[in-house]
Amino acid sequence: MAGDDITLVSLNNVEAGYRGTEQTALRVPNISLDAGETLLVLGASDSGKSTLCRLLCGFLNHFYHGRIEGDIFVCGMDPRQSTLLEMIQCAGMVFQRPETQITGTRFSVREEVACGPENLGLHRNAIIERVEDALERTKLTHLADRNPLTLSGGEKQRLALASILALRPSLLVLDEATSQLDPVGEQDVMDIVSELARQGTAVIIAATTPEGFSEQADKVAIMQDGELTMLDDTRNAFASNLLPDNGIARPICMELALKARAEGLWPEDLPLPLSMGEAAETLATIVREAGHAP
Repeated sequence: MAGDDITLVSLNNVEAGYRGTEQTALRVPNISLDAGETLLVLGASDSGKSTLCRLLCGFLNHFYHGRIEGDIFVCGMDPRQSTLLEMIQCAGMVFQRPETQITGTRFSVREEVACGPENLGLHRNAIIERVEDALERTKLTHLADRNPLTLSGGEKQRLALASILALRPSLLVLDEATSQLDPVGEQDVMDIVSELARQGTAVIIAATTPEGFSEQADKVAIMQDGELTMLDDTRNAFASNLLPDNGIARPICMELALKARAEGLWPEDLPLPLSMGEAAETLATIVREAGHAP
């Protein structure tokens, strides 16, 4: 969903690296993300996606003690000058491996989700309300009394997401956070993303493939060897040859539409589709108009 003109993420001429090495792990000329916008960050493994996510949430500075240069503002704060507590109240990150986010000290899913709000010192009623809302959003209410360590991989990813949602961040960062979910579970997460965006949350999704995320994204960025090589609106990005040039497959609906356009079957004035449903609707229009042609 389009943003609310409140810029939550602003990066300019940023370079970053990890402690113990002079190698630059991340180079970003410019990224800007408004409230309510969703950015899809695509790239192969070790392309710099996770480093970007860690930078935005304060982990690169506070946990990895990395080297960071350039202008960085997240929710009006510079991660280098803000405490980790301040950062996690505005930017929440869900990791690829949910085990790294489960505390292991709580005996139920409900208690695990409550951990974050409790550490923020919220009132008991506020904690209960946030926990129940997060459990409902992630469809974990029926597992609320289960031990987190007995959950499946996909259920643990839902739990990691619920724990972050309970913090109510202004920026939600998903670093391949649906990797262990089936298609139904992945769609559930995308529905949550869409709802949060409508409510003004900025969302960043890091993934190796655009399939399943194209409808939610307002912008697409491509990372290669630690460098941001492209940032554009979703349709332009998916139509660009930079995706296949970087080994990233376009969404199937977009690939088919581009081939149809090359054959003269998809008019230039019609937008390229971001979903199979959108492609079907456009094809129906093309067929209907062709039927009325003289």
